[in-house]
Amino acid sequence: MYRVSQAHRLRAATRPMNKPFYNKSLCISVLTAMSGLLIRAPHTVAMHAQKDRIEGSDVKYNILAFGDSLTEGYYHAGYSYHPYNIKLNELLTSNGYSAKVHERGESGELVVGGMDVRLPILLDHFKRQGVQLSWVIILGGINDLGHRTPADAVYEGLRSLYAACHQHGARVLALTCLQMANSLGDHPDGRTQLNDLIRETPASLDYVTVLDLDKELPFPRSQTDETAALWDDILHLTPAGYDTMGRIIYGALRDLLDK
Repeated sequence: MYRVSQAHRLRAATRPMNKPFYNKSLCISVLTAMSGLLIRAPHTVAMHAQKDRIEGSDVKYNILAFGDSLTEGYYHAGYSYHPYNIKLNELLTSNGYSAKVHERGESGELVVGGMDVRLPILLDHFKRQGVQLSWVIILGGINDLGHRTPADAVYEGLRSLYAACHQHGARVLALTCLQMANSLGDHPDGRTQLNDLIRETPASLDYVTVLDLDKELPFPRSQTDETAALWDDILHLTPAGYDTMGRIIYGALRDLLDK
């Protein structure tokens, strides 16, 4: 693998998107992020150090937002972050729910050999700090597919995450993978196969609820699409996009929580 310069990544991520909404330089930038090769800025390192600390919480519902860059809120080529839990926490609090959403996203992380190792450790850490999680929101798999891992193998990894949450005593809100500029769902591919497997999960695991993010937040077909402003590059969202994601997740959770 190779690194592209920070300046090149910045130019690629901020360059206006032209039809068909992606280009070679931008693909390289995003694939670099997916591979976890980005050099983190000092403020990002500090942000991760802050997330390593778990604060006690006396709310009724402690919720974990767990996943990759789309959970961490990655945008602007990794120079800035705006996770969806910001809007989700705001909506839960303003609508009378005793809840707190703890964000633990990791940009570039794989499900297989990454999340399936990190999540059980993280759940144990929460428990040892006296924080019992009620729900875990899980989004992952797109990085694995980028590394050519078969969809069924990625799904088995996701099922291990769901099982770890169940063992902890938490329910799971499983999100399907978002579309990308080069995977708009017109033809079956690894992403559509993985999403189909995720959608079938509740039939076998009654503690899992699926939110079809793929359908709720589709990638825009052109620059004139009203949702184009929600996307920062071919894979990641803008702050407005992550806020929209938070609203969608709130819409799924509000009927599953008691005020």
